Amino acid sequence: MATDLMGLIGSVLNGGVVDQIGKVVGESPAKTQAAVNGAVPSILAGMLNNAGSSPSGAGQLLSMLSGGGFEKVIGNLGGILGGGQGQVDQLIGSGKQVLTSLFGNKLGGVTNALSSSAGVSTGIGSSILAMAAPVVMGTIGKQVSSGGLNASGLLNLLTSNKDSIAKAAPAGLASALGVGSLGELGTKATALVGEGVRGASSSARRWFPLAMAAAVLIAFLVYRGSSDRAERAAAPATGGSGNAVRNLATVSLPGGGQMNVEQDTFLFNLAGYLGNTSDTTVPKAFVFDNLNFESGGTTLTPASSATVADLTRVLNAYPSTRVKLIGYTDASGEPAANKALSLGRAQAVAVMLTKGGVASNRIDTDGMGQADPLAPNDTEAGRARNRRLELVVIQK
Repeated sequence: MATDLMGLIGSVLNGGVVDQIGKVVGESPAKTQAAVNGAVPSILAGMLNNAGSSPSGAGQLLSMLSGGGFEKVIGNLGGILGGGQGQVDQLIGSGKQVLTSLFGNKLGGVTNALSSSAGVSTGIGSSILAMAAPVVMGTIGKQVSSGGLNASGLLNLLTSNKDSIAKAAPAGLASALGVGSLGELGTKATALVGEGVRGASSSARRWFPLAMAAAVLIAFLVYRGSSDRAERAAAPATGGSGNAVRNLATVSLPGGGQMNVEQDTFLFNLAGYLGNTSDTTVPKAFVFDNLNFESGGTTLTPASSATVADLTRVLNAYPSTRVKLIGYTDASGEPAANKALSLGRAQAVAVMLTKGGVASNRIDTDGMGQADPLAPNDTEAGRARNRRLELVVIQK
């Protein structure tokens, strides 16, 4: 009986993990699940396309699996996704190395097919595809190591799953890969490769730099995750602003919903204020934390999208609340450009909130540029404080 690769990978990318991914990218659970469902067969199709493209193709892929260290991600995936922006960015970086190896200049078309099928933006589709890639590689790697598979065994493993891959693949994937149908994948292998990597031609060397780069990122993720867990175990939990880990608190929302957030953070303070019926102070301002944009742009980093996703939950729980998002920059650059950038960032967050179900007439936006600094602009620490987004509650 053929090994069910889709099922094995699905057991790793389970509902809890998909929820974490959705928070990271700022997408709804349903669309995140659809994107993950499309990402897995897309990556498998890319592997099969490479493995079956020539007698040496499976040997090249085997070399990549053996040298990448991808299996280490599977046991630590939840910790990586919940470990902050740095770890998520490292995961995405390793995934992009894999995707570039598998798809080359076809990656854009694959990303577009996945994003269109799942109904998500290409940016979110790209991030989900990249996060899924090390998981898929790790799952296949475990099958290779546990079964002692050589290159021909790897090709047989992938080929035996071709029908399920084609059935689950997003529309347009075959075209993106340059084949008439996904049923053609693997048919170009005219001979099975020999034992291990010996069946690969010298062209397999082109895989090693990307595979090794991904391995370095994976090793860093595992080390960092272990280090962080050790620090959390050793450090006392405090509510202060020092280096110790802060206490998590459960915040109850109207309708029975709950959120686990760190005390004395933006979301904790906002939810507490909205839930306190005796505090009628308006307007009331809150400064975002855990919110970062790409340098000079209006695109949120993947990890920062989780903050907006949680904010969406809070605002949806208090439907009478109206807010104003106000962006600020530091004093670097031209004032007019800074004002436009600050407004664009506020509007970008507003768009994400409306996509999550918050009515657009409940959200105003403004950009103040370098006005009203919180700290002097002559130090990097001061400039970092001044680059901020504020949420002002104008109606509870």
